[in-house]
Amino acid sequence: MIMRITNTIVGARSKYKKQIKPVFFVLLLFHMFFCPGGLFAQNADNKVAERLKLTPEEGNYLQGKKVLQMPTHDNWKPFNFIENSIPQGYLIDLAKMLADKIGVKIEFIQGYAWAEHMQMLKDGNVDIVGNMVQTEERQKSYLFSHQKTLNLLTGLASFKQYTRINEIGNGTLGVQKGSVFDSFFKKHYPDQNVTYYLNLQELFKALVNREIDAFIENYSVINYLINTSLLFEKDLGVYLLEDEHRLDLPMHFAVSKNEPILFSVINKAYDAIAQKDLDNLKSKWEMSPKKKKSPDFTVDEKAWIQQHPQLKVGLYHAPPYSYTEFGEPKGYLVDIVRQVFERANLTPEFTRTLPLKTKLKMLRANELDVGIGLIKTEAREKFLDYTKTQKDLQVGIFARNDGPQYLNEKSLNGLTIASYHSYALAEKYIRKYQDIKIVNADDADGMMKLVSQGEAELHSKRWQVPIL
Repeated sequence: MIMRITNTIVGARSKYKKQIKPVFFVLLLFHMFFCPGGLFAQNADNKVAERLKLTPEEGNYLQGKKVLQMPTHDNWKPFNFIENSIPQGYLIDLAKMLADKIGVKIEFIQGYAWAEHMQMLKDGNVDIVGNMVQTEERQKSYLFSHQKTLNLLTGLASFKQYTRINEIGNGTLGVQKGSVFDSFFKKHYPDQNVTYYLNLQELFKALVNREIDAFIENYSVINYLINTSLLFEKDLGVYLLEDEHRLDLPMHFAVSKNEPILFSVINKAYDAIAQKDLDNLKSKWEMSPKKKKSPDFTVDEKAWIQQHPQLKVGLYHAPPYSYTEFGEPKGYLVDIVRQVFERANLTPEFTRTLPLKTKLKMLRANELDVGIGLIKTEAREKFLDYTKTQKDLQVGIFARNDGPQYLNEKSLNGLTIASYHSYALAEKYIRKYQDIKIVNADDADGMMKLVSQGEAELHSKRWQVPIL
């Protein structure tokens, strides 16, 4: 009995010994290859060191630095923002690229304002900030990457269409606390009334509530928010401060001045990112704003625009330049009007397509503000002012296929010509050819109909593609 028990115990111990050996071997392999300091980890570190040409000191530093911490903004689109609790944006992706080159993880810290970001970096509570402008004062506390991360193009946002800082006068300007604009205005515009806010959301809120007259921020950021918000699309004007060269400022990665080794590693990693990858990243976030020169309106012109924000524009049916499709104004000249009005901060109110005679009558009676596609004549200049030429079109002659071919204006004598009411070409032909007969239609389709039905032998008009 005792022997049986002993054998059982010994057998059991022998059995477990056989199991312990392979388990111990697996754990040993895992430690050797995957744990910090293990073979795989060492090989990975060696590859990073070789790729970035790290010094032994930098390599040793990374042995104990496996995570970089970077603070995020709540809504600094498209560069650094939170959506569905996930950090996103150009700088977020750039920081991930940087961490990948270094061979570390990146952890994004949420919930702090910009002024707190700088203090956290200074105190060593985060490792890196991705969007800091280098100033003389900040150089006392931070080290800045050799390459810039962004170029800060500055925009002035207001409902009053300010284009320059000095236009604000005694009004109040909103500025984000702790930003580069904070020190800029204290130094260069000490007499400007300035109110400080923690973030962009507070600036927008203050502007909407008329607590401030304008605010200053990154041009791309403001435009991104306006373009994605129906609330501000038509009302809020943003102008690039092209004349204020002191506000064309580059941004950099920044680390604490107490971290010179990390600073060196970040510079080497940033240099290792291919330019095509950076270009693809910029393309992804559509982050390069297009500079638009603002019209240089006089004070009286600006006042007139504010008093007349919406103007009535008379359409006519002349595809592809001016027409309606399912009630929507379309065409080359319609697009020009929209672009011009947008630059002037005006809103066009397009009429239905009008016969030319009706449009001219309404313009004379001030029932329309603008008429598009009109030819300048001596008679019309008595009651109309003209812009520069919108489109210089050749004259085309339209006739039936089975009719005579009219090759030039000299062959028009004695013919019946379809025309608009009050059409400039008809007036010209009547003056030039006394025996021409004119039959009128309301639009291009009507003229084509008169020709096709034989009521006119041809119609002649500025060359365009008729839609039948």
